[in-house]
Amino acid sequence: MANPKELLGLLDEFQNSADGAGYQLRLDLADLVIAGLREKGWTQKQLADAAGMKESFITRIVHASSNCTFDVVGRILYALNVKATLTMHAGRKVHSVLASKPGKSSKASTPRKVA
Repeated sequence: MANPKELLGLLDEFQNSADGAGYQLRLDLADLVIAGLREKGWTQKQLADAAGMKESFITRIVHASSNCTFDVVGRILYALNVKATLTMHAGRKVHSVLASKPGKSSKASTPRKVA
């Protein structure tokens, strides 16, 4: 069994890898979906119906345990009435998520390094 220092090293390696960057994007999507569900007062089943997909898939998105395409993300966020934009800054692996309700002012999160 690894000691705590070794485990922290493995965690750091994962967070600074392509797999870690992908997982972080899934976590960011889960945060957006959860916030949207709370704002609308919806269940995962209601979102699934509105987005035309199965409730079990929405559950996997909320738990960040499933990959999905941008088309699927678009359907989910559209159902929640959320517009999101990803931005890549030159040379640095930085992303920002801009989430807004159509017709309302946009608030961008602070860009952060993901890998």
